[in-house]
Amino acid sequence: MMKKWNIDRAHSQINFGIECLGLSIINGSLQEFRGSLEQTRENDFAQSKFYFQGLTSSIFTGHSERDNHLCSADFFDTQNYSQIKFIGHNVERIDETHYFIAGALSIKDCKKAISLTAYFKGKQKSIDNSERLGFEITGLLRRSDFNLNWNGINEDGVKLIGESVQIHIQLQLKAKTN
Repeated sequence: MMKKWNIDRAHSQINFGIECLGLSIINGSLQEFRGSLEQTRENDFAQSKFYFQGLTSSIFTGHSERDNHLCSADFFDTQNYSQIKFIGHNVERIDETHYFIAGALSIKDCKKAISLTAYFKGKQKSIDNSERLGFEITGLLRRSDFNLNWNGINEDGVKLIGESVQIHIQLQLKAKTN
């Protein structure tokens, strides 16, 4: 059994958060992305494959100066590296609704193994009668693992941004029809 599901961008969000001055979390998102899930087992997602691509130039934090800085060579260098890619090649079932997704994340010129935790929210029919799946996916990354090394400090020597990046993804996927 092989079933393909495509991300429904209108009903999905790719979000991240990073600490600012140790006082608050700055949240952002990728606005332009696509991806899919290849399900290999009926009523189970173990051994499935996740595919994701996002445009680095679509990073949005709600602050244009910060967004421009994130697109610069200090961070994502969107002129030379236009995409973030993830291939989840090993999905392991934890229980009825939780999975670990191990895969490779590529940002800039770095490709690293990461693990994400997925919560399967269920399967429903949409108003157009298409089958839909929902997942909430979370993870934690070190930005230096992906050459996102800018480390500004204030006059007191406090780092402007943290090392850890929180990933929080809400996915709705639509069954691919032939």
